Amino acid sequence: MALLFAAELLGEHTRVERRTHPDLYVLEPVGDQIRIDDIRGLRRDLHMRPFEAARRVYLIFGADTMNEDAADALLKDLEEPPSYAVIVLVARDLGPLPETIRSRCQLVPFRRLSERAVREEIRRRAPDLPDDEVTTLARAAAGRLDRAARLLDPAAASRREALLAVARAVYLDGRFRFRRRGAGAARGDRRARGGGEGEGGGGCRRARAERPRGRAARSPRAARCRA
Repeated sequence: MALLFAAELLGEHTRVERRTHPDLYVLEPVGDQIRIDDIRGLRRDLHMRPFEAARRVYLIFGADTMNEDAADALLKDLEEPPSYAVIVLVARDLGPLPETIRSRCQLVPFRRLSERAVREEIRRRAPDLPDDEVTTLARAAAGRLDRAARLLDPAAASRREALLAVARAVYLDGRFRFRRRGAGAARGDRRARGGGEGEGGGGCRRARAERPRGRAARSPRAARCRA
């Protein structure tokens, strides 16, 4: 969505989607954080005038991962940005963002679409698709049109089928034998416990309870461990 917004501002979709437009600056977390050096690089670029479009767009993905120093460094340019600059902060969670950052931004909340809305969009894009497949794809998309588009992409579908075929081939191979984890160790333990008496005298000899015969039959007794 942020890239679409940037494409509308810059007047070109192809290079924005590829992230190659000269007036587009994209910043993403390195590892699990956006650090002060990343913001310093953005600030250096921020004071360069546009090359082709009337504006320069700065997209900061994962803005909620900025550490305290990075947020403080960005604060100055959020207060007084250049007239041609548009700074967009994309965050999954507003909680980690400092109040000083949030108070200087215009909040635009996005929510996932309903399953019905996704189904209607899938039917519009693939009118020949059976209803059961439309429902399955809509549920798999989980309210996201970008995920629905990837699920409908024939190239993505062929790649997915190829990966599934490779995964299934392992189980179809005649040499494959399933073995429960720990089964061998359990058998080894049982054998160790069931061994006869050794020289140390610590073993336990098992006896079988045989069914008594004749009139003097007695109830079978449990096997006892002889010391």
